[in-house]
Amino acid sequence: MRFWVLLATVLLFAVGCTREGDPAAGPGAKKSASEEDATLKAQLKSLGYVDFEPVAAQDADKSGVLHHDALRAHPGYNLFNTRSENEALLIDMEGRVVHRWHNEALGGIWHHIEMLPDGDLLVLAKNGYLARLRWNSGLRWQLALQVHHDIEVGPEGTIYVLDRDLFRAPVGPGHLSIVNDAITFIDADGQLIKKEYLHPFYETRMRPTLWKLWLRSLVFSEQAAIDQLDLSHTNTLERVDRDLGALPTAGTFLIAARNLDLIAFIHLETRETIWSWGPGELDAPHQPSVLHNGNLLVFDNGRERAWSRVLEVEPGSSKIVWEYRGDPLESFFTRGQGGAQELGNGNILITESNKGRVFEVTRAGEIVWDFFNPDLVQETGGEPKRGTIYRMTRVDVALVDPLLAKTP
Repeated sequence: MRFWVLLATVLLFAVGCTREGDPAAGPGAKKSASEEDATLKAQLKSLGYVDFEPVAAQDADKSGVLHHDALRAHPGYNLFNTRSENEALLIDMEGRVVHRWHNEALGGIWHHIEMLPDGDLLVLAKNGYLARLRWNSGLRWQLALQVHHDIEVGPEGTIYVLDRDLFRAPVGPGHLSIVNDAITFIDADGQLIKKEYLHPFYETRMRPTLWKLWLRSLVFSEQAAIDQLDLSHTNTLERVDRDLGALPTAGTFLIAARNLDLIAFIHLETRETIWSWGPGELDAPHQPSVLHNGNLLVFDNGRERAWSRVLEVEPGSSKIVWEYRGDPLESFFTRGQGGAQELGNGNILITESNKGRVFEVTRAGEIVWDFFNPDLVQETGGEPKRGTIYRMTRVDVALVDPLLAKTP
């Protein structure tokens, strides 16, 4: 054992594993397998986002819709959820609430929501469940799962959702327990069909980090690596139903792995990665999506460079053909979360999550709709904080108006 510790210590310095600020648990009694699993499961449940962020001085008086260019903004309703109240809201283009979903029987923190054509709402909760609510907020079903980040519904009604378990990844003569993201298939009635794990698609890219963490575990105990167990952090899931140019993408899923700076088309049946891109260019990306023209839209957070951008990328050639940046650059930045949606008129709806802001831009970069989350809190003696918005979705008038007309 002394040989391994000595070797690990040398290699730690050689590969630069000990970084300033890393947690380093001191040596102690080794945990039992059950204690280790309990610690890891607790850590798994804690993975998530901050619900409120301090409000910058220049944004302190901003609330609701600040700007609406009705001639150039795309009409519709705006769907988002407020994390403090566990409710989902539909607001019109002036910021007025036209409908809300809320169910007091559901606990936890709602992470993400998705509206279905019949007015039902799919709810992904941070504490481990997927639920389906009726338009009137009644509960259709609830399924206990470690769901997170994103959900997709196929034309046949199958629900695809990101899920995760713990996985003992082999490394060296031992293993490390890490998050293993999965795409879980569920039928319309809430019955689990199957899970397809994503570790095989990430394994090669994870290998260097696994070795570094394993070496740390020899010196500091595995506790030192627990905070970094989410090596991929898959945050996006989109079912692709057509080929894009020469790429055989029909039947694949488009995914994003934030901690690998990666977006990719993967084929679950053949275990192939059809196309991937991002390392060296993207910095903690979110929500890639296929545009009507066959290109990709992706939110590039810029976690390390401290400014964000939205990119349009041509798959295959990996050429960036359009981008939106703030002016100055640092005026548009969310370190985590974030999203971008193509609208019917070609505009882009951008969620600047940590700021609690959503705005719509033209392809010329002009802001034609601007909204700040009115969910503000003021702690006694503290600074004001605004509720973050994980993602906002613009919903067509043709879908919502008939539902509103039937509402008592």
